[in-house]
Amino acid sequence: FIILMLHHFISFLLFSLLTTQLLGQNEVNTKKSPRELVRDAEGYINRQQFKPAKLALETVVEQKANFVVAYRLLGIVYTNLRTHIEAINAYEKLFELDPTLSRAAYYECAMAYMKNRRYDKALSYLNLYKNANPKDYKSDETNVQYRYNMYLDFEIQNCRFARDRKIASDFVHQNLGTSINSAADEYLPTLTGDSRWLIFTSNRMGENILMSKINKGGKWSAARSISKAINTPRNEGMAK
Repeated sequence: FIILMLHHFISFLLFSLLTTQLLGQNEVNTKKSPRELVRDAEGYINRQQFKPAKLALETVVEQKANFVVAYRLLGIVYTNLRTHIEAINAYEKLFELDPTLSRAAYYECAMAYMKNRRYDKALSYLNLYKNANPKDYKSDETNVQYRYNMYLDFEIQNCRFARDRKIASDFVHQNLGTSINSAADEYLPTLTGDSRWLIFTSNRMGENILMSKINKGGKWSAARSISKAINTPRNEGMAK
């Protein structure tokens, strides 16, 4: 009995220590210097802990309003928290303070403008990114720019399509819940003739065409691939 109690006590102690350690990783010491807080924020971002990163970086810019790198990181954090207007404001402040710090930031800001359906502004930044010489910028972001370059022309086409079709003003945008909407982009929705099936494009795991069926209660089933015969390891771009 004593051995069993001791085993439970040790298990509880280990669990408590682990919980305390994990909670400690998320705690932000706002009394640190701006430079230390930026280092902490970079660690949070690398661990995908965007809320404590947000607190750390917002503390930095409160203490030192012209801390350029903090705005660069805030743009990333706000984007991942899907607060795109705040992301735009952070990027614009970055460009105001130092327009040559990061070329990649112009692409990211363009994506935030697209999320807010400001397509002309998005296009201007996408073209700025496309025509800019990476050597003119201070940050070495070769890897991330390589990924952005792969999607650049595609995003420019998307932006032009949305602008020319006046998607922002002709449709009411409504979140259909987690069965349909995800952290990725969902677009080009089409209803079947009987309005029972929704077919759309998503880039949640590569660009593929997904489908969902509505039930009698008006709820959509979890989206699934339309067919292996249609979706391939390549990108399938349009559902209509």
